[in-house]
Amino acid sequence: MPSEPLHILLLDDEPRFTTIIGTAIARENCRITSINNSTQALEAIDQDPPDLAVLDIMMPGLSGYDICTAIRKRREDAYVLFATARTETADILKAFEAGANDYISKPFRIPEVQARIRAGLRVVRLQKDVRQKAALLEQALEENARIIGTAAHDVRSPLSIIINYMSLLGDEELMPMAKIKEVCLQRTYHIVNLVDDFLNLTRLNSGRVTCQMEDADFIPLVVSAILEYMPVAKKKNVTITYEIPDAPVEVMIDRERFRTVIINILSNAVKFTPAGGTIAVSLQAASYSATVHVRDSGIGIKPENICRIFEPFQRFQRVKGVENDTHTGMGMAITKRLVDFMGGSITVASEGDNKGTTFSVTVPLSQIRA
Repeated sequence: MPSEPLHILLLDDEPRFTTIIGTAIARENCRITSINNSTQALEAIDQDPPDLAVLDIMMPGLSGYDICTAIRKRREDAYVLFATARTETADILKAFEAGANDYISKPFRIPEVQARIRAGLRVVRLQKDVRQKAALLEQALEENARIIGTAAHDVRSPLSIIINYMSLLGDEELMPMAKIKEVCLQRTYHIVNLVDDFLNLTRLNSGRVTCQMEDADFIPLVVSAILEYMPVAKKKNVTITYEIPDAPVEVMIDRERFRTVIINILSNAVKFTPAGGTIAVSLQAASYSATVHVRDSGIGIKPENICRIFEPFQRFQRVKGVENDTHTGMGMAITKRLVDFMGGSITVASEGDNKGTTFSVTVPLSQIRA
């Protein structure tokens, strides 16, 4: 994805100098603002601070030093070059003390102008990249801290249940041994699932998961996931139907990650569709992408919860018959991140309570279809 053009300010009271510099860097991916008046420059800086500025030192009214100070107040990390005919050491030092990053000698030598400005643009782009990555890292750390806190809280509940039931061992009148074993195993599985999902989610958030992208026909992958979940659905008296294209649909995916995505969505659909309900899976191919739709007739999602469905630890409702499930509330968050890693997208739609839910996963085709 191309980066946003950087903003360059050229300031010199002689228009021919800003024209020379502007022409020299015309092929750079930049927005260039040329100004020949220091007062106008102050107004422009206030409205749209530059990423890089080339300033003439000797200006009528405010000097280049004054303009540099104004830029630093609005954008501390801007890259500033002074254009000057003064090449004495004292003059150069004064320019750096005023906040310059570099300088360009007058009369201009075009190769020097281009080289120094390109060097400054590289610095600016690197700074932007570092800031973006730092922001993403901070966001990931905050997310992981929240996940750790919630996971620790969620582990305490099944552990407390296990401890309480274990305290009843040896007293068959209060609680049969078989019942104690059943409950303790259920809660233990819950803890195992919680830890597994927690580790998967933190790895995804920290970028420590790689995808082995390859061309693949996604129809067999979807069908195999459906067939795997049909016995689970049948046991709950939920019917799964599917509709697939006649011809293969080649997409660019990580096979295992994609299969995990479909399994997670089907698991969610089966879990939250009451007995007697249905799940319909359909596949569609467009010019640039292919989409899997999974629509269930289950409990649906309230409108205010739609935007939170892909956040960790979201458990909005329970369905009769799944009170003892090991649902951790992280499945859809993991699913969303896996889809993102493969360059795809996932959406959810529901008309509200008891009106079913549709999850749609879109991934890019290997080749553009005619």
